[in-house]
Amino acid sequence: MTALVGWIAKIVFLDSDAAFRSIQLTARDSNEPFAISEPMLRKRLHEKGLLKSIDKPRGTLTVRRRIGGRSRDVLHLNRTTVLGDELSDAAEDADV
Repeated sequence: MTALVGWIAKIVFLDSDAAFRSIQLTARDSNEPFAISEPMLRKRLHEKGLLKSIDKPRGTLTVRRRIGGRSRDVLHLNRTTVLGDELSDAAEDADV
């Protein structure tokens, strides 16, 4: 079964917990250690300017969005951060 880790539209929202679990499983299956915690990964994404927005009033690096009929805390990234320039342009043309 494939885990849902995010949503792509004009922007990208990642379910931080599900995405991190997916990273951990991929690293484990590849016999590659992934020795960073989820909070530290969020912090590093923010420090590198890869998060499009954060929730300053709540003091979190995730933002709250209503997706699929549910309020969710998600990481908000630029499409190009996740898809790269060429794939992002192709997805835009396909109106993903």
